[in-house]
Amino acid sequence: MVRRALLASLITLAGCGVSPEGTDAVAGVAQTSVLDGSPEAVGVLSVLNADSTTVTVLDDDVPLNKRAAEQLVAWRDGADGQRYTYDDRAFETMQQVDDVPWVGPAAIEALVAYAEQTGAVPQGGELLGTWDSTAFTVDEAEATLLLVNEADYVVLDEDAALSSRAVDNIMAARPLATIAQLAAVPQVGPSAMGKLRNFAQTWAPLAEDGEALLGENCESEDACADGLVCLGAISWGSGWCVEDSFAATFDMGVAAPIPDGDPAGVTSSIDVQGLASVPIDIRVWIDLDHPDPQSLTYTLIDPNGATATLSAPGEGSMVDILWRNITSDDEIHGDWSLQVVDPVAGDAGTLLGWSLYLTSTWD
Repeated sequence: MVRRALLASLITLAGCGVSPEGTDAVAGVAQTSVLDGSPEAVGVLSVLNADSTTVTVLDDDVPLNKRAAEQLVAWRDGADGQRYTYDDRAFETMQQVDDVPWVGPAAIEALVAYAEQTGAVPQGGELLGTWDSTAFTVDEAEATLLLVNEADYVVLDEDAALSSRAVDNIMAARPLATIAQLAAVPQVGPSAMGKLRNFAQTWAPLAEDGEALLGENCESEDACADGLVCLGAISWGSGWCVEDSFAATFDMGVAAPIPDGDPAGVTSSIDVQGLASVPIDIRVWIDLDHPDPQSLTYTLIDPNGATATLSAPGEGSMVDILWRNITSDDEIHGDWSLQVVDPVAGDAGTLLGWSLYLTSTWD
């Protein structure tokens, strides 16, 4: 998978006032601000707004200066100092946190660390937030920020299908550090945000010389840039580059006897998970010990019960078999089984293990 910089987690610094104790800022002096819309900001705001976050938690567990802890809870709980009353407030921006008396760089850094330690900072496929009616996971946000900061005008205008005014304004506003900043760009509304989020999942910056990029055509398995695989190269002899999360190899050690002259043979299963919804390329390696592998029959069974007879292996125990008999409309996840049958009595053998390589796409 293409490595993406976590632009959304940038932390900005402003000012350098210090409290008499040398720990936090004096009241009213803006110090450090984690960018709104970043995973860290989402985590900190979640912690501060949680019912379980008390002065004791902020003072002892985070830990903060006690006055900062008291001031944060007092701001949230309102003038009456009671939770669940009419004057309660929720922290919605990091500036609101920063403006609370006795909250400065040390307090915010401690809050970020505590949010990370307690799992409040979203990661990967977890929801980051919603802007312009468009929801983003952390991964989607990273990919979108990479796109809007590194793609050229033509990519944003023609490939992502944005309006020219939106593209002009994005180019002028770069670099954009968070999705919140992107949503604030003029002419970037719900339609543009949805287009950018969706297109970003199939786009990558320029790769090394001679390597096919994400979404480009490829004619062999090794034709794509690092972090990509050629979807369809095995099945059709050509395809297009996708992120390598759409492919995986599953291995199974067996060491099971192949019954001699038994039509049931030996069956071994591999549980396939974590790919897209349907298979495209399917490759099987079989590791066995048998004096006559050509006399055996090999059947692969997909999770839906569809079967395909594999061609007999040649010399050697490791066999690479390509085939396309099972439909790409079937669900990919679940148990894939290999059945090996020795229909002729007289030669004993052992299935040592097998591997299954799959590429996938969304149905």
